[in-house]
Parts: sequence; C-alpha cells; structure tokens
Amino acid sequence: MKQAGKKVFKVLFPGIILLGSFYFALSDVNPDEILDALAAADMRWILATLPIIVVSHYLRAIRWQIMLSPVKKSVSHFNAFSALMISYLFNNLIPRSGELARPFILARREEIPVSTTLASVVVERVIDVLSLLILMLLALWAFSAQMAQVFTDSRIEGDPNAALPILLLIAALLLFLMYLLLRTNIAQRILQFTVQRYSDRVYNKLLAQLNAFRDGFAVLAHPRLYPKVFIVTVVMWALYVIPLYMVFESFGLSRYYPLTLFDANVLCVVTSVAIAVAPTPGAAGVYHAAARVALESIYQVPSGEAAAYAFVAHAIGFFTNMIVGSIFLLRENAIGISLRTLKDQPQDSKAIADNQ
Repeated sequence: MKQAGKKVFKVLFPGIILLGSFYFALSDVNPDEILDALAAADMRWILATLPIIVVSHYLRAIRWQIMLSPVKKSVSHFNAFSALMISYLFNNLIPRSGELARPFILARREEIPVSTTLASVVVERVIDVLSLLILMLLALWAFSAQMAQVFTDSRIEGDPNAALPILLLIAALLLFLMYLLLRTNIAQRILQFTVQRYSDRVYNKLLAQLNAFRDGFAVLAHPRLYPKVFIVTVVMWALYVIPLYMVFESFGLSRYYPLTLFDANVLCVVTSVAIAVAPTPGAAGVYHAAARVALESIYQVPSGEAAAYAFVAHAIGFFTNMIVGSIFLLRENAIGISLRTLKDQPQDSKAIADNQ
C-alpha cells in the first residue's frame, strides 16, 4: 500500500502543479486573443529557431567533452550529444530523470566510471548557475522593480536589489564547496572517521568512488582549459537567447513595444529559473506562467500575446528535444541501453564503476 501511495503521489503532485501552473498562465486571458496571436505569427521565424536550438545543445555537448578531456582525451562529441539529447527527452517525460540518465549513458559509451561523468555534470551545473547569476544580475540592474514583481519573493519586494548579495553569496558558497572537494582531503577524512573504523572494505570502495567523482572535477585543475570552456559557454548562452528574440519577431513584438536582444536575455533568465525549479515534465506550465508574467510585468505585452508567445517558445524547445532525443534513444538501444536499463541505472552504474 505504501508503494502504491508513493506512485500515486509521484504522478499526482506533478499533475497538480502542472494544472495549477497552466491555470495561472491562462487566468484572465481571452482564448480568442491567444488564437488570434498564434494565427498572426510568422512561422518562418519560428522554423528558423530550430537549427539554432540544436546547435546550442551540440555546444553544450562539446563543453562536456572539454570538461572530461583530462580524464579521457578521446571522448566523442557525438556520444556526449547523444547522451545530452536523451537526457532532455527524459526530462520532458519525468522531471529531473535526465540528469541521472545522461552520465550513465556516456559512461556506457565511453567506458568511464559513472561517478566521473556524474561529477562532470555537477561541474556543468555549477558553471550554469554562475552564468545564470551573472545574467540575472544584469537583469536586476536594468529592471529591478519589474524583476521583483516577476519573482514574487516577499524578501525583495521592498528593495529588489537586496537579491544581489544573496545571489553573490550563493556563487561564493558554490566555489567554496568546490575548493573543499578539490584542494583538501576533508571528504576523505570524513570517510575515515565515519566508515574506516568499522570496515576497511567499505571504506576502500567509497574512497575509490570518491576519487572517481573527483576526476569529474579535473577540468578545474587545468587552467589551460578555462578559455575553451568560457568561450563555448558564452556562445551557448547566446544561442539560448537568440531564438527567444526570433520568437519576438515572429509575433511582431519587437516592432510594437519594442523588444531587443537584451530583453530576450531578461526573458531567458526568467524562463531558465522556471525550468530549474519546475517539478513538472519539461517545465510545462511553470515555464508558461513565468514567461507570461515577465512579458506583462516588464514590457506591458497584452496577456493574449504574452500567453501565445509562452506556448510557442516552450513548444519549440520541447518538441525539438523530444524528436532528436527519441532518435538518439533508438541509437543507444543498439548497445543495450533502453528505458528499462535506465530505470535500473543505479545497479548498472555501480557495476560499471567497479569494473574500471
């Protein structure tokens, strides 16, 4: 009964959030206004975003390969891209599931310990958080009051700029934790104190996993790789922003309000935060609500056009990831990676790591 209750909760909770987010995103909006805006959209701009989105994902795969190069120089860009796109497919089906599937798939393809590929994903996320913080600081600097209205956190309603030191503190804490892991033996000492005194065998296994995990952070110990990671990250985020601006153009928003690439960057910040916190498949509903509120609160875009924009901008990324991810999942089936093996990945991951 408990297991059945957990399964119901796992399905019911995201469903409630999904319905609630869509209700919020569509509240007080005339459906006819949404349909009129969608009918007037220029599909040429929308279709032109598709290759840009795919290239942005490929750049993320290249950055991942660069991060793993100190561990294995010959990691394939194509294998990294395959694992990445499958992870996006899974995130669109089950929230957060792709973050575990991605390191598992690449570990199987490249014969790298799963702990190492998992750690490299952690480094990736830290870089993404730092990048997002920088973009958010720019957005808060330009639209502090409006951004406070979008992120309805009572702590920053009185003084929106109060969020700036909080964001800087988060970045500092992330860097400090990375330093502790890479430059000190504190993690090993904790294992010695808590595990070794009871079992050398378990301690040695955990230490091996810890060392494999630290290998995933090896890029941080190679400053010569920093410029490559920086350049790829900048171009990658630019390619995230450009499609959002192109959707502005498809709806004619850049002519009437007007909206620039910088404004697309602001919207990218808002929607990226929504994607990061959304408990729904593919951030559906939460993304729509955040995009609509941002367009209305900051730029006074009418609710119908704002909602239509949110649907199109989300659909472009969602269906691109579903189609490309499905193609690569078929490819991975050739080496025995399937939905079932991904479901059972903790056991398989351990086996791979033990064989290294």
